[in-house]
Amino acid sequence: MAKNNKQGDELFDLLRERGVRRRLAKPVARLEGNGRRAGAKGAALAQKAVEDLDAAATEIRRRVLRTDARRSRGARKASGTRALKTTKRQAGARKGAQTRRTAARTRTRVR
Repeated sequence: MAKNNKQGDELFDLLRERGVRRRLAKPVARLEGNGRRAGAKGAALAQKAVEDLDAAATEIRRRVLRTDARRSRGARKASGTRALKTTKRQAGARKGAQTRRTAARTRTRVR
């Protein structure tokens, strides 16, 4: 009779729910709780699985979510530059309006 590995079954089910293929989930789930018996091959398998999943997650972030750090940084810088230029433009417009207002008042008084 086969020995039940309840922890392994839970990990297997969790991995399958998260979208990991059965071919990868099964050997990784068997490793749980068997650290000493798994040896170097088991550790290497687990490490490779982690690296593959990280690479897949990074690729999804890059292609689908478009969260490139350099682009985000550049976008924030551009946004700040636009805000600064807008503030300068508004200050110049206010100053020009006040000058025109003052000039208009003096013209009407002279006549």
